[in-house]
Amino acid sequence: MSSKITVILLAAFGLVVFLGVKTFGGKIEKMSQARKSEFNHQKELLTGKQIKMTISSTAFENGGNIPEQYTCDGSDINPRLEIANVPLGTKSLVLIFDDPDAVGEVWDHWLVWNIPPTIDSIGLRSVPRGANVGMNDFGEFGYSGPCPPSGQHRYMFRLYALDKELELASSANRNQLEEAMEAHIISKAGVMGRYSRE
Repeated sequence: MSSKITVILLAAFGLVVFLGVKTFGGKIEKMSQARKSEFNHQKELLTGKQIKMTISSTAFENGGNIPEQYTCDGSDINPRLEIANVPLGTKSLVLIFDDPDAVGEVWDHWLVWNIPPTIDSIGLRSVPRGANVGMNDFGEFGYSGPCPPSGQHRYMFRLYALDKELELASSANRNQLEEAMEAHIISKAGVMGRYSRE
């Protein structure tokens, strides 16, 4: 066998091994994400300490300023959100993004429900596959970023873990969403950002 053929065979073998490891690694990663809540539950039983569900953003720190890119003054797209420690038994997640400093009432910017409980993030400019999006207070379906008329406002990303999937019309508003969620909330989490147009 010539050295040229040997080199080709070794290269082909290396490629097969690489693809196999990559595929296996992907399956392991997917499996671990699906079982995170179970592992956390076992850890809670062993330590006696509850592991709280969390939501955070790679775009801003909790209590920090939301970059203009995610507001009505920029690209008006949702930031990336990270989700961790979803409780065992969660059937769906709900995300509500609102402005509690709006004059006279809380102003809803984004309503999303039936988010799969196995996800660990919500990507930039996206909604999780299979989730439903309701109507916000701008009369739009989807994300509408911070847009305060004056002063600095706080903006809350509120995450809820539910013990059921919700049967709601796509035109549902927050009142209808909260009514459907009632008595089905397992856990809550939130992250807050600030924005001022001045």
